[in-house]
Amino acid sequence: TRPGLSLRDDWLAARILPFIAFMIVGVLTSAVAVHPDLAYPAKTLVLLAALLFFRRQLSKLALSLDPVAIGAGLLVGLGWIVLQPPPGEAEAALMAGLATLGGTALAFWVVARLLGTMLLVPVVEELFFRGYLLARLDFGGTVGRIVAVTVSSALFAALHGRLIEAFVAGVIFALMMLRRNKLGDAIVAHVVANSVIAIWALLVGDLSRI
Repeated sequence: TRPGLSLRDDWLAARILPFIAFMIVGVLTSAVAVHPDLAYPAKTLVLLAALLFFRRQLSKLALSLDPVAIGAGLLVGLGWIVLQPPPGEAEAALMAGLATLGGTALAFWVVARLLGTMLLVPVVEELFFRGYLLARLDFGGTVGRIVAVTVSSALFAALHGRLIEAFVAGVIFALMMLRRNKLGDAIVAHVVANSVIAIWALLVGDLSRI
């Protein structure tokens, strides 16, 4: 932090700290919940608080409904759905846990999950992976740019489990940012992709896929 600059006005902190909060709450919910995603509302509240803390910095992001970014998001979302593997033990365990919730608790979980998946997580992940990490790894020139895209996308994929699909998604989101040098385009693409997946999951009645 520069002298006289408050934490909430530090653009570097705004790109990193929400992701750290995201990771910490993920570890904690994994430790205390029967299934980590049953505690997803806690993750949503933490991410919302982190982003609100840095709202002055985030308000400077140039978000626009760029058709290329929207199209890229649709491509990623549809590809993720088409290549979706069959439900496994983790999905079955989550659905079993959700079945034990009452109507109000289940509705709250669904709303929190949708808010987190469709909006908060894309913003937090793009701030870190494309807003910070991509630029931090770029040591200049074409080779530096390729290395930055590759490594940041590989780390993004490691976070999501489905390595190939997530790596390709990371590359597409990186290209969206580099295309106009606007982090907002990567965020829009990611929001669209996650929204497509979430809406599909609701339509097929599989809440574990949101």
